[in-house]
Amino acid sequence: MKLSTAEIENAIVHVQQDLKDDFWPDIVAYEDLFSGSGLVSKLKSGHTVKTINSFDIPKPTLVLRPGHFITLPDRVYYQVLVNRFAKKVDKKMVSRDISFSHRTGTGTKFLINFFKGWEAYNDKQNMLFKKNPTGLMLCTDLTAFFEHIQIKILIKTLRSLNVDKEICDALSHTLNTWTVNEIGIPQGNDTSSFLANVYLDEIDKGMLEAGFKYFRYMDDIRVYCKTEDECHDALIKITQLLRDRNLHLSGGKTKILDKSSYYEETQVNERLMQAINYNVHIYGLLRKKVTLRNLKKIWKEQVIQNFNKTTFRFCVNRFRDLQTDFPLQSILNHDFFGASNIDVVSKYLIQFISRKKVQEKLISKFLRTPYLYEKIIILKTLLHLDKEKFLKKKYFNVSSFNKSLIYGSNNFLLIGYFFVFSSKFGSEGTQRNLREDFNGRFNDDERIARYYLYALNFHNLEVRKSETSRLLRVFRNLQGVSEFDLSRVGI
Repeated sequence: MKLSTAEIENAIVHVQQDLKDDFWPDIVAYEDLFSGSGLVSKLKSGHTVKTINSFDIPKPTLVLRPGHFITLPDRVYYQVLVNRFAKKVDKKMVSRDISFSHRTGTGTKFLINFFKGWEAYNDKQNMLFKKNPTGLMLCTDLTAFFEHIQIKILIKTLRSLNVDKEICDALSHTLNTWTVNEIGIPQGNDTSSFLANVYLDEIDKGMLEAGFKYFRYMDDIRVYCKTEDECHDALIKITQLLRDRNLHLSGGKTKILDKSSYYEETQVNERLMQAINYNVHIYGLLRKKVTLRNLKKIWKEQVIQNFNKTTFRFCVNRFRDLQTDFPLQSILNHDFFGASNIDVVSKYLIQFISRKKVQEKLISKFLRTPYLYEKIIILKTLLHLDKEKFLKKKYFNVSSFNKSLIYGSNNFLLIGYFFVFSSKFGSEGTQRNLREDFNGRFNDDERIARYYLYALNFHNLEVRKSETSRLLRVFRNLQGVSEFDLSRVGI
C-alpha cells in the first residue's frame, strides 16, 4: 500500500503525542529517529510489518497485563492506516454522550482530551442521579478487554462502516502479524484504543435499542435503571451482546449502587479535586498555599487513612506540579511505592533525585522487584541524577547490580538502559567491561545498539569515536543517535 508524505507526517505528529504516556519509555522519546526524512522515506519505499514484543506490566490487583512494544516505523504505519478512516467511522458511531472516550479530536489531535471525556462521563452519572435520586446505577467493566478482541469481527465491523477493503486488508495483516490465533490487539497506544472503541459500538447500539440508559468510558460501563429488576435485565442483555464478541464482564467489578453508595464510592472529593486542577493549570504556583492546603487534606483522608489508587495518582501528579516535597517521606516509607504506581511516582521523584534516601529507595526497589517494567522505569529515573553530584557523594554502587540477570532477561529496553546507566555512573573499568559485553553478546541487535550508542556519550572521546564509527557502518539507521545531545532530555 502506497503512503503519501503528508499522511506519514500527520501520523508522526499523532504518534509523538501518544508517546508521552507510553508503557515503555524510550530514552529520548525517539527524537533521534523522528529527525530528518529517514522515517518518511523508509515508509514510502514500502513497509513490512514486524512482530512485536510483549512485556508484562503489573496492575494494582497483582495480576499482569501485556504491554506491547511496536517498532517506531510499524507504529507510524499503523497510525496511517487508522487515520485514513477514523473520522469517517467516528461519525457513524453512537453519540459522544454514550461513548465518552477515545473519540477523534480536532486540529492536530488524533483523540479528544482524556480529562474532558472523563469529566463529561462523570457529569452524566451525576445528572441522572439528580433527576431521579431513587434510581440505581449498574457499574461494570470487561475482563482483559484488548486481549479478547477478535480481529475478524473488528475488520467485519469496519467493513460494515464502509471502510475501504484495501485498508481493512492491510490492517488485518498488521494486527495478525502481531498476535496469535487472530485474537487480541496491542495495548498502550491511542490507535488500538480507538479500534477497541469501535469494537464496542455494536454493544452500545444493542443496549440502546433495548431501551436501556446505557453509556460508557472505554470498557468502564454504566446502566442507569429505575429498579433492581431492570438492572438484572440490563446485565443479562449486555452479557449476551458481549459473548457474541468474545468479551466478558468482570465479576469482581460488577455492582449495583444506589445514590448514596455511588457517591461514597466514586465521587470522593470530586469537587475539591476539580478546584485543585483548576488552580494548578490556570494559576500554577501563584495559588500554591491554598492549593497545597486542599491537596494535603485529600492526601490525608484518601491516601494515608484510606488508600485510593486514583486519588493517590492525582495527588502525586499535583504535588509534582507544585514542586513540593510534602509527600516525599510518605511515598518512600509506605507500601504504595509499588510497581503499579512506579510510572507516576518516578516522575515526582526526579525533582528530588539528588537526595540520598531517594536514591537508596530506588536502588533497593530495583534489586528486589521481579518486574522488568519497574526496573526499566527506575533506571530511567536515576539517569536524571547529575554525574558530578554522584561522584561527590556516592549513595549507591553500580557494581551491586547483577548484570547476568539483566542480560538474561532478553528485554532490550532493560539491557539498553543498563548500558547507559552503568556507563554514566561506572568507572573506566566498568565501561570497558560494558564494551566487551556488547561486542560479545549484543552487537547484532539494532535496538540494543541504539542504546549502546547513547552509552558511549560517557566513554572517553577516542573510544566513542572509534566505536561509533564502527557501529554506524553496520547500523546506518542509527546515524541520528550519534548526533543527539542527551542533555536535551536531562540525562
